[in-house]
Amino acid sequence: MTDSHRREETRSLVDFAGKVLYTGDTLAGAAHAITAFDPGPQAFGAEGAGGFGELCRALHGQWRAALEARAREAESQGSRLIDTAQRLGRAAANYADADVTLSTEIARTGAESTAVGGVRPPDRQVVVRPDTAQPE
Repeated sequence: MTDSHRREETRSLVDFAGKVLYTGDTLAGAAHAITAFDPGPQAFGAEGAGGFGELCRALHGQWRAALEARAREAESQGSRLIDTAQRLGRAAANYADADVTLSTEIARTGAESTAVGGVRPPDRQVVVRPDTAQPE
């Protein structure tokens, strides 16, 4: 895999993370818009007297409860998508860091084009995150 191909894959992951973030923001923001679909009890005839008015008030109550439930779901799923987008962004950054570290290590060790794909692995473990892993 060439360096430009790896960079393209990382860019694709970053682009995808951006789209997921936009979708999450839109969905989370839709929660307020969903509750705006409540036309009020008058639209259901809730001001009516007797059994009919009672039925209309109950119907409006169900309508409002359903809208509130969908708004909560939109907020929750939007938050999950935002979290996923942030994780994708971190993964893309980690991939980019790993590519740079590996390229630097290969150049440092003078790797020859003797392995599959023209890249010989270094003689020791490459440490991407020195604060969390130790070379063998």
